Amino acid sequence: MSYGTIECQVYVLTLDCRDHVARPHRASAKAALAEIGSLSLEFTRLAQLTKDDKYYDAIARVTNELEQLQDKTNIPGLWPLHVNAQGCAKYTPSRNVGTPMRQDPREKGRASSITSATTTTATRKPVAVPTDLDSYLRLIQRDSSIDYSQSEPAVYNHGGSQAQGDFTTADKCDGGLELPVSQRDNKYGLGALADSTYEYLPKEHLLLGGVTDQYKKMYKKAMDAARKTLLFRPMMKGERDLRFTASTQSLNPETKDMPTSSQLVYESSHLHCFLGGMVAVGAKAFGIESDMELASKLTDGCVWAYEATNTGLMPERFRVLPCDQDRTCEWDEVRYEKEAQRYFSVLDSEAQARFRTGESAYGQRVKMNSDNKPQEPGQNGVAVPLPMPGSLNPHDEDPLYKRDSFAVGRAASSPSPLPSLAVGSDSLENRDASRLPPSPALSQTEGNERRDRLPAGMASISSSEYLLRPEAIESVFVMFRLTGDNYWRVKGWKMFEAIVKNTRSELAHASVKDVTSQKPTQKDTMESFWLAETLKYFYLLFSHPSVVDLDKYVL
Repeated sequence: MSYGTIECQVYVLTLDCRDHVARPHRASAKAALAEIGSLSLEFTRLAQLTKDDKYYDAIARVTNELEQLQDKTNIPGLWPLHVNAQGCAKYTPSRNVGTPMRQDPREKGRASSITSATTTTATRKPVAVPTDLDSYLRLIQRDSSIDYSQSEPAVYNHGGSQAQGDFTTADKCDGGLELPVSQRDNKYGLGALADSTYEYLPKEHLLLGGVTDQYKKMYKKAMDAARKTLLFRPMMKGERDLRFTASTQSLNPETKDMPTSSQLVYESSHLHCFLGGMVAVGAKAFGIESDMELASKLTDGCVWAYEATNTGLMPERFRVLPCDQDRTCEWDEVRYEKEAQRYFSVLDSEAQARFRTGESAYGQRVKMNSDNKPQEPGQNGVAVPLPMPGSLNPHDEDPLYKRDSFAVGRAASSPSPLPSLAVGSDSLENRDASRLPPSPALSQTEGNERRDRLPAGMASISSSEYLLRPEAIESVFVMFRLTGDNYWRVKGWKMFEAIVKNTRSELAHASVKDVTSQKPTQKDTMESFWLAETLKYFYLLFSHPSVVDLDKYVL
């Protein structure tokens, strides 16, 4: 199936380009880092399957450029979220885009061959699609006779001549990758726009069998830089020792000083949750055993973000407060309230502290809201409370809602039994509860989670959606496979219960609008990665370790 898909994609790309064959193609001056770095695994595996070196050569050139740029950035070792991939010293786009350019002599005959290909599409024989595991293995057989011991990264010719004919500028576009043209694009982080570039460094090393240490060097540089600048411990109640990563504001490319704390943004996201698994894989692949503890703390940070909300689902993006010092990180209520106040507002300023800490009852909060805004009539003449400030109304579809009909948090609901899965002699049921970290502390006293929809530790929630993302459970799965610690299965099962409870619909599973709500509303969307990744990692977490053995496969 994979082979047929690849054939189809290449063919479609050829068709799309037939009208532009005589025009030069330039990459973007504002290319997302992940768009470039995410090609490594796919092209390398394609080269292995097809035994055609051109695919590996193509991605090796990109990797060489990333390696050269890695030491020239504001944070040496890390890349900006956007890079200038045009390779031109000065780019002057053609304004007369409607007039075809003079055809490159080397392109003669290509257009006619493409036209010929398009006319024969209907007569092409379909690719035989595998129907089971045996037929798949017969289709894509591993060639163990290939000797990769002498393999080396492709050499990129920086001083080469201009590759294409008439350009609209005399500048040669063979300069490789550069920092973004605009300072506002010169930001750094490990989440969105950058994530898979970093994630694939250790995975590419494994896929290549370690025949080159290029990806190993690049990974170690990136991790050293991340530890020094972006990794931090958040301030938490209950002294739970977690780790998150920050991102930077726009940095001046001319200034090579490390970013200060004022230039860092302490916002985490679900997309950041791949980091725990990445660090764990890197720790094992490169012998950095001390990083296994860091991987555990990064993964546990995402587990906490799931547990902290009313629904048991992690919000898409949220802000936390960094500890002043890593070793002494005591909860500071005053500092927390001051930070939360920057992003949170209510109608009654005098009640703000009570509103935030949950000291005011839920009914008082509704009254505080209704005193300032008229209520909307509901069914049977019952007035429906308006939405709480900054959030969706948890019961806007149920005018007969009563507080006591909902369980406090998740503890009052009847939990589904954990599956009896054992590793060695330590089953989930027999797991020593004292080894599990305490549940996330609520903002005030036990049982007030339903009163305060902003969990303690989260200074604000930038996006309260849950989009069925796979990153958190991927890291939980990797941590279990690499440590054998059933703690990760316990946490993964709780995550699965919360997800199924809140996302299941008549047809499939839907994204959730607001994870802080007592009665969350579903969105009319289900992203493809729910089936392709999220469910896959849940399945593998509770499968025997021989299923997709990580010593044999790169996921």
